[in-house]
Amino acid sequence: MKNLIFGLIATVMFGFIGNAQTNKDEWKSMMNITRSSIDDILDNTRPKEMDLENYKQKLILGELQLSEDSRRQIEPLMEPLKKYGQEIANLHKLTFTDDSELIALAAFEPDSPINDGQYEFSTFGLTGSEIATCALVAIGADALYSLAFSGATSWSAAALTSTFSAVAKRFLGPIGVTFAVVSFGICILEQSQD
Repeated sequence: MKNLIFGLIATVMFGFIGNAQTNKDEWKSMMNITRSSIDDILDNTRPKEMDLENYKQKLILGELQLSEDSRRQIEPLMEPLKKYGQEIANLHKLTFTDDSELIALAAFEPDSPINDGQYEFSTFGLTGSEIATCALVAIGADALYSLAFSGATSWSAAALTSTFSAVAKRFLGPIGVTFAVVSFGICILEQSQD
């Protein structure tokens, strides 16, 4: 009986903790840990004459192949991004069709100004040029073509999500989206703190 009561209490407590909304510090930590872990894995497999960022870009663009061993090591790192992406989807009533889109939603930090599905980047004092620069860092020139320098002060969360998903998963699936999301999210955070 004592074990049953303890089990019920633990279930209720962990249920509440599991449903708690992620705060900005937790999000930053998740992104930094994911980036650092991926970088460590890729640093051990990249050609020695190539820098890490160039290697990631070549992987995302399909110019190089990721080893199966690296894939197996990276896949568990995607789980916190999926969980957080689900949190953002629920909070802002956003839809997604697959894990890649769910992971892409992790690019939005907890206090992201998403209103009626629109990401209001000007709320953070960001310009369209800064967003496009971060997209370029994350997924290359295709992002600039897809998002363009429209001069808009907002883009739909769905457009940003589908751009990351379409470009990054082309060759690496959810792993490519993970690379892009972590790079984009950290870049946006850094740009907003300038």
